[in-house]
Amino acid sequence: NRARNWLPVVDHPSDKALFEWTVSAPAHYQVVANGRLVEETDLAENLRVTRWATERPIATKIAVIGVARFAVEHRRAVVAAGVPVRVETWAYPEDRAAGFADFAVADSALVVLADLLGPFPYEKLANVESTTRFGGMENAGAIFYDENGVTGTGANARTVVHEVAHQWFGDLVSETDWPHLWLSEGFATYLTHVYAERTRGVEALRRGLARDRTAIVAFAAENPQRMLVDTTFADPMELLNAYSYQRGSWTLHLLRRRLGDRAFFDGLRLYLARHADANADTGDLQAALEEASGQSLGAFFQTWTRRPGLPRVTATWRVARGETVVTLRQAGVPYVLPLTVEATDASGQTVRVVADVAGNETVVRIPLAAVAVALDPDVDALADLRIVGP
Repeated sequence: NRARNWLPVVDHPSDKALFEWTVSAPAHYQVVANGRLVEETDLAENLRVTRWATERPIATKIAVIGVARFAVEHRRAVVAAGVPVRVETWAYPEDRAAGFADFAVADSALVVLADLLGPFPYEKLANVESTTRFGGMENAGAIFYDENGVTGTGANARTVVHEVAHQWFGDLVSETDWPHLWLSEGFATYLTHVYAERTRGVEALRRGLARDRTAIVAFAAENPQRMLVDTTFADPMELLNAYSYQRGSWTLHLLRRRLGDRAFFDGLRLYLARHADANADTGDLQAALEEASGQSLGAFFQTWTRRPGLPRVTATWRVARGETVVTLRQAGVPYVLPLTVEATDASGQTVRVVADVAGNETVVRIPLAAVAVALDPDVDALADLRIVGP
C-alpha cells in the first residue's frame, strides 16, 4: 500500500482503475509497465517518451513501472487455454543469459494454469529483473523479481510459478480488504504445488504440503489466537505470514480433497468469472464452491478460516493379540477431521485405516502386528501430528 507515496489514489485493493503510464527518460533506458505498449517516441536532448496503457482495471498495489538498461527477449507467443499470450523477459544486460533461462518456466506455468483456470487475463506477461524488496511481486502483466534470485540455475522457478498464478488470484480478482489476503497468497502458494503435481507428480505436491505444514505448526505455536481471516493486524505487512500463504494453501487443499477435482476447479473458474476485474472475499469463494459442488460449506469455512489455532493430535500405540491399537487424542475443543493411520509389520506389509477423528479420544484397531505406525502418509491432514512410541 505504497502507491500513495507516488500517486494521488485510494491506495486499497478495492479501488481498481485503468492505468496509463507516460514516462520520459534518457533514451538509453528501456521502460516497462503494466498493459500494452502504445508509444515510443524519441525527443530532443537524447530523451524518449514511452507510453503503456492497461485495457483492464487493476489495483494500485500491482501498478508498476520499471526504468533501466534492459536486455529484452520477446518470446514466441504461448498458447494457453487456446489463447496466444505474448511473453517477454526483461533482464539486466549483464544477466541476460541467466534471466532468459530462469524466466522460461513461465511458459509452462501459463499452459498448466490456464488449463485449470481459464485464459490469461492481461495484455502480455513480462517477467522483469528488478530491485523489488520481495522475492517476486505480482504486478499485473509485468511481474518484478528480486535481482539476487536471477542465477541461471532455475532456483527461482517456484517463485515464477507463484507470481504467474497471482495473475488470476490477487490481480484479476483481488481481495475486498486486507483480512482476506489469503485469497491472493494462499491461492498462489497452492497453485504452485498443483503445478508441481501436474509436471512432476503427486509426490512433488506432497513435499510442498509437508513443508507448508511445518511452517504452519510453528506459526500457530507462536500465535495461538491468530486465524486465517485475520482482523487483528495494525499494518497489512503483518499479514505476510505463514497463515496467509501456507495455511491458505492448505485450506484450499482440504477443500479440493473434500469436493473432488471437478467441483473444486469448476468452483474456482466460477469465482474468477463472477468477480473478474473486481474484488471478492472469503464468503464469495464459499458461495462459488457451494454452487459448483452442491455442498454446504458453512461449517468448513467457519472452522478453517475463522477459528484460531490448529488441531493437535497425539497418537500412542501398542500391539495386543496380533493387532495394533492406536489411540488418537486431541486437546481442548476437538476438530472434526479424517486421518489416515498406517501400520507396518516386520515383513513390510502395510495396512491403512481412515479414522474419523471427532472427539478428544479416538481408538483405531488395525489387524496387523505393527513395528511402525505413521499418521497421514499421503499428507492430507492439516494438524500438528505427533506419535508416541509403543
